[in-house]
Amino acid sequence: MQEPQKVPPKLKRSMTLHVLNDLVLCGSLFLFPEHFIEFSGWRNFDPFALRLIAAGLSAVAIELYLKRNSSLEVYTSLFNVKLATLGIAALGTIISIYQNINATIVAEWVLLVGTGVPFLQMSYWKIQLNKIKTE
Repeated sequence: MQEPQKVPPKLKRSMTLHVLNDLVLCGSLFLFPEHFIEFSGWRNFDPFALRLIAAGLSAVAIELYLKRNSSLEVYTSLFNVKLATLGIAALGTIISIYQNINATIVAEWVLLVGTGVPFLQMSYWKIQLNKIKTE
């Protein structure tokens, strides 16, 4: 039986930073949705919906953190969930920005950076993981 492949330490560190980023963003959306959103210029929002979004994103981040010492196969599976979550969130934010072209809402740009940049970084790591798996 072949020994499971290990996750590269640089990837583990990168994922830990992403988890912290997610939890800070989700924490502010979950605990203070009114203050976070009003500060950023968004006037029409539903605090309950924002808390549901924060709960979902937090669940993915927490699971990634808990599985950080797992095999490469487990990590890859969780990584796919994280990539899909970030990609869909970034796409939704881009659509919102496009639909509100006449009104600049800071929250949308914060969310785009907060989901788009990690999505690009994780896309890089996904390519690296695929290379490691084929070696």
